[in-house]
Amino acid sequence: MRLVASMVRHPFGESVVLHRFKEHHRNAHGQAIKVFHPDEPIDGVAVAPYGQTEPEDGLSERSTHVVKAYVGPGVGVTPADEITVRGVRFAVDGAVSGDWVSPFTGDVPGAEIRLKKVVG
Repeated sequence: MRLVASMVRHPFGESVVLHRFKEHHRNAHGQAIKVFHPDEPIDGVAVAPYGQTEPEDGLSERSTHVVKAYVGPGVGVTPADEITVRGVRFAVDGAVSGDWVSPFTGDVPGAEIRLKKVVG
């Protein structure tokens, strides 16, 4: 099934892939690993690169990449899901804003999703 977030919101948005969390399984070492439902492509998503940070201690080679994705109403992303944007798989970072209603117009623009990937 292909979700279309652009019906009203972002006609020139890009395609991303939603990986909905299903459950945890245990690997051979007893560690919990995430299992996901089949991938769900979503069209018409507005993507805003938010930034990259690196530790200031000069000792670590870790960097954190943050992106914001804006989806149309009804997509229903959860904090346990992951999303692939421009070929890079990101974790959902914290709570998802959920669909909201503009107090000025009554418009339902969708949800803002903060995504994060830690490298290193």
